[in-house]
Amino acid sequence: MRENKDNKIKNAELVFELIVVIVNKGEAFDVVEASKSMGAEGGTIILGRGTGIHENLKILGVPIEPEKEIVLILVPRGITEKF
Repeated sequence: MRENKDNKIKNAELVFELIVVIVNKGEAFDVVEASKSMGAEGGTIILGRGTGIHENLKILGVPIEPEKEIVLILVPRGITEKF
């Protein structure tokens, strides 16, 4: 049974593509709305935090940890060129 399942996975046609967008906190809703206008049905928003060299900023000695939003948009294959 396992071999049959593996063959189905290998022969499966790619039906969807994933678009990943990282934006500043508060901007993800606009990304989802824009993607809907281009044919997506919606998106998933995940909160994140940067850890790069530029994220070590301080204001008045207090470290600033920029929060990000990660938007995952699953769209039918072939329409990603619109995005």
